[in-house]
This record gives sequence, C-alpha cells and structure tokens, in this order.
Amino acid sequence: MFRKYFFPSLSVAVFFLAGCVAPQVSRSVQVDPDDDPMGAAVTSGDVRTIAATMGPQILALPEINHKDGVVRIAVADFKNNSRFPMDRNIFMQRLRQDLNKYGAGKVRFMSQSANVQKVRREMLVNRQEEAVRESLKELGAEIAAGSLVRNAKEPVKIAVIPVINTNLVNMNADSFTAMLRSEIVQAGDGKVQFLMPGAVEGADYYLTGQFIPESMKAEGIVNIANYIQVVEDRVKRGQSLDLTDGRVPATSNKSGVLVNDSVAIQRESELVKIISNPALRANPNVNKRLNIMLVKPENKLAVYEKIFLIDRKITENLERADFILSGEIGAMSQRADGKASDYLLISVRLTDPVSNETLWEDGYETKRLTNAGIVYQ
Repeated sequence: MFRKYFFPSLSVAVFFLAGCVAPQVSRSVQVDPDDDPMGAAVTSGDVRTIAATMGPQILALPEINHKDGVVRIAVADFKNNSRFPMDRNIFMQRLRQDLNKYGAGKVRFMSQSANVQKVRREMLVNRQEEAVRESLKELGAEIAAGSLVRNAKEPVKIAVIPVINTNLVNMNADSFTAMLRSEIVQAGDGKVQFLMPGAVEGADYYLTGQFIPESMKAEGIVNIANYIQVVEDRVKRGQSLDLTDGRVPATSNKSGVLVNDSVAIQRESELVKIISNPALRANPNVNKRLNIMLVKPENKLAVYEKIFLIDRKITENLERADFILSGEIGAMSQRADGKASDYLLISVRLTDPVSNETLWEDGYETKRLTNAGIVYQ
C-alpha cells in the first residue's frame, strides 16, 4: 500500500517545488562610463570627453577669466539634428557640471528648470506678501504721525473710497485698504476716526488710491478726481461705491427723483467703460504698485501720497545673464546591409546676448559603424 502511493506523491511535490523556484535573472555588470559595450554611435564617453575638453576652453576665455566678479550664463536647449532620439541636453548638463566644479565660483548658471521655477514663484509670492504687510504698517504709522493728524484739534475723520483697480484683476483692493485702516487706527491712538464703509459725509479726508502696473501695454487712464466725483455722486443718490454693480448710468436718487445730469452720467459711463473693458482687465506679470492718497473732499487735491510695491514681476532673471551657452548635433548617416555609418559633429558655442556675437565655438567629431536598428532612450 505504501509503495503504491509514494511515487505519485513524490512527483507532485517535486513539480510543486519546481514551480516555486525563482526565475534566473542576469546580473547587471558595472562598466566604466568611458566604455562602450553596445557599440553605439554616441556614447557616455563622448559626453564626458566633450565636457572635459570644452570646459577648460570656456574658463580660459578672457571675457570670463579676466572679468571682475561672477559670470552668469543662460543655457539654450541643445538642438539634435541626428537620427538618434536621445536626451540632447545631457551634453549641456555634463558641461555645466564641469564648469561649476572647476570654475572656482567664477561661473554661475541661471536656473531654467520648471520645477525650480514653480517652488521659486511660491517663495517669492510669500515673501512679497510679508513685505506688503510691513509696508502697510510703516505707512499707517507715517500717516498717523504726520502733520495732518498731529496738528488737528479734533480727531481726524477719514472716509474710505475703494482703490481703483483699472486693468488689473486678482488685486484685492479692499483688503489692502482694510489693513491700512487698521494700522492707521492703532498708530493714531484715538486721533483718527474712520467713517463706516459707504459713508463720505463729514469726512476731513478721503483715503483712496489706485493700482499702477509697470507695463508696456496701452492701459486705461482714469482721472482720480473724476473717479472721486463719481463716487460722491453715487453716495448722494444712495447707490453703492461699486461702479460695476450694473446700475450705470444711475438715473435716480433715494427718493426716486429723476436725475437729469448729463455730465455726471457721461462721466460715470466713460469711467465704467474703462474699468470693465476686458482688454484692460488682465493680470500682467509686471511690477504692480499701489498708490495711496489722502484727498481733501472740497477740492479733490491729494494732500498726502505714497506709492509702494505690492506685486513683484517674477521671471527667470535671464536678463542678468552675461552669455548664452548653446549647441547642436549635426549628422551624416548612411545605411547598407543592416549596418549604419554615422558621422556626428557636436558643436557648442558661447554667445553675447547684447551684441549677438559668437565669442567662442568648438566642435567634437565622432564616426561610428553600428547596427542600423539601435535606439536611444
């Protein structure tokens, strides 16, 4: 009985164990980066040779070696004209590393990485927000300590007229004036009183202003005196201070009496047309400044004015680069009998961005006979 069932059981066990054996995996073999076991047309050795050869030439240029201070370089994308799809920027990456390593701090490269720029933008925005808070605090203390408040016999009454934000969106004017008002009250020590939002009657001064973008585009021009007059007219008619509330031109007051002031209506209509123009309501990546004013209601004269930066233009700062490093791969290829002959000329050049002159250029040649089906990744 025992012998009858022993061998079948043993065969099942052997089969089961054989199925659990891990598949054989070839071990990777470490080779020198200068070696070329695959026989490719462009190898890691070529990349290293280019960097080792051209790096010292660049550092020896009089425009770099004899210049006082740091030389800043921007890198253009490497152009690949060969038949091989490859990471063309690996040449610049290796050359940049050598220049940084052996340049002894003489050479610096402008970062153009998308990931770096994303984090950098977030950091700069946070820093700018903190700088704005500090500016508003200093501005509030300056207004409270100024002669307009210091020499007044009674507490100074201030009405807030919203900052006009022609041609800018995503600029929260109300938040800026609210923070500034708080700083003025704290620094004023009871010498400054603000009227409720929307009220202007009895104010000694209007606190208002406008955003000013540093842009080359044609911007909407708003006369601040006309703007204040329009706001006053709307308040008298019982309307809000928001010129974009859809009630333009306004034609009646609180009592429903028809207002037939063609000049006022035309002034308000033109102003709203400028403010609501889609072509002007953009958020350009430019320096944006806030101009704060204290205005006398009776004559619309600004008795105090201060401008400060609220949103800094964020760029890659490429305008600071002294030179542009660029390159390209030129190629001549032939195929026959499953083989391919490739002649490659890898050129690198340094260009002055102002004069557009090529200060330096060198090339690296290689010719290889390879299998026609080789693929780079």
